Amino acid sequence: MDPYSSDILTLREQVFSLDETHSFSASTVNVARVGYSRAGYFFTGLPTPGTPAATVAGFLLGHQVGAVVVGGSAASNPQAAIGLAGSNNGSNLRIARNLFTFEDRVTMTRGRHQLTFGAWFQPFQSNETIALSQYGQLTFSSLSNFLQGSASSFLWDPAPTEMNWRSLFGAWYVSDVIRIAPRLTLSLGFRDEFTTGWNEAHGRAQLHLQQRSDLKRSAHRTLSIHHQPCQVLA
Repeated sequence: MDPYSSDILTLREQVFSLDETHSFSASTVNVARVGYSRAGYFFTGLPTPGTPAATVAGFLLGHQVGAVVVGGSAASNPQAAIGLAGSNNGSNLRIARNLFTFEDRVTMTRGRHQLTFGAWFQPFQSNETIALSQYGQLTFSSLSNFLQGSASSFLWDPAPTEMNWRSLFGAWYVSDVIRIAPRLTLSLGFRDEFTTGWNEAHGRAQLHLQQRSDLKRSAHRTLSIHHQPCQVLA
């Protein structure tokens, strides 16, 4: 544990749901449901307030000090000969997710049959800023190079971009519960589900679907994100 480095994690959840039940007759009931849930996530690393590390100048003007790696690779938060110092390289990360739920269900009783029909829809939103190296990561190949101030690389994302992911999930279903005997019932049903996929609302990423004909008839997806690459200075 490094007493000079701290992590801050914030989680937030809100849930709202409203049901309305309407009886058309003694044998027919309709239930409509509307729901909304929101989840917020924030994580950042920073030099521990009140310690000498808090007074260290950042690598970049206007930012706190970034991550320091001694005797490790240039990958984000790698294992190092000396524990990671400065801030976590995955700092200032924010995610806000919204789920809207709509469902309508009708249940009817006809003799020995209890029939249920319904549809369910859930629009999904995920707004994410999770770019790494926002404060920079400075890597030294060895302890001696660190003491000499000779860095091997500097990793930095100059333009962290929020991604606004959108999708729609849906389903429709039908079922029949048949009372064969006072102590025996048979349940039959069908449910069909669909999704519009994982899409970025402003065209900053694309989902490519490639069909391949083989024994498993599998579908291969590739996610491309349009984003200015990190700068690596060596």
